[in-house]
Amino acid sequence: MAKNKMLQAVVSLAGTIDPSLGKALDDVTGKLENVNWKAVAVGGAVGGIAVATGKAVVEAGKYLADLGNEYNTAINQLSAATGATGDELDALGESVKNIYAQGLGDDFADVADGLAATQQASDLTGEALERATAAGFNLRDVFDYDVSESARAASALMKNFGIDAEEAYGLIAVGAQNGADKNGDLLDTLNEYSPQFAALGLSADQFIGTLVEGADAGLFSIDKVGDAVKEFNIRAKDGSDTSREAFESLGLNADKMFAAFSAGGDTAEAAFFDTVEALNSMDDPLARNAAGVALFGTQFEDLEAGVLPVLASIETAAYDGAAALQQINDVKYNDLGSAFE
Repeated sequence: MAKNKMLQAVVSLAGTIDPSLGKALDDVTGKLENVNWKAVAVGGAVGGIAVATGKAVVEAGKYLADLGNEYNTAINQLSAATGATGDELDALGESVKNIYAQGLGDDFADVADGLAATQQASDLTGEALERATAAGFNLRDVFDYDVSESARAASALMKNFGIDAEEAYGLIAVGAQNGADKNGDLLDTLNEYSPQFAALGLSADQFIGTLVEGADAGLFSIDKVGDAVKEFNIRAKDGSDTSREAFESLGLNADKMFAAFSAGGDTAEAAFFDTVEALNSMDDPLARNAAGVALFGTQFEDLEAGVLPVLASIETAAYDGAAALQQINDVKYNDLGSAFE
């Protein structure tokens, strides 16, 4: 950002930069440097403006030439990182310019690195890749999340719950905005436990809701909540005597529960909330704890019965991740400095 402010205005007006522009302006400014602006000017005041204008054009031209070289270097690195060449590399280059023109990333190299990391994590292409990369930079600017780490977490949400990039990145934002990252482990939790929640027929909204409600309820670690659900996903369909006895102690038919959880989807989801409700309704705390540990593992002891209201509350969880992401765009960059940058 130490470069000429005039250039920032030129970049803003141009929208995107074509490397050939740098060469063209470099040639022009070479000629402008030889012009005696003061001799051409009429009057001292006009002469001062002319000299200043000449210097500004020269400086802007030199900077754009440097920018063109930076772009070429960034694209070469992008090609090496992704293996893209020809038309595929050209398309990625257009995405780099489009993201840069939004004021995202420190420079072309930063944007290209983010694009490569997002592609490698998600296998997205085209406009979907471009939007996902831009969202990654949004989360970095607001929550200081590494672009590659948020890409892995968003990819886990997309692949396991069948949602698009905007919704996935938006749900990450929802979690961060609502305290689910109080221990700094939100991205790791999303990446690790997405398959477990999805296997139980739970939605991405219910997954995020578990973490948000858990944090709001004062549970000391959302990772513990995720791990408890992971253990439940394993034990609820293992057919073991321990799991069978736990289901029966809740007044549930063990064979039907094993079959329901093995089926996945809506059937597993309904069985999950039936189990949580039955546990939550037990009057005997010792019996409830024994059944809870048998089905949710030792994490249930760590979380105690406070996790049950949390799990029960997420049945109707619904968030608008895309709207959350748009709100960040509308608010975060709504100032003059961001506009210039």
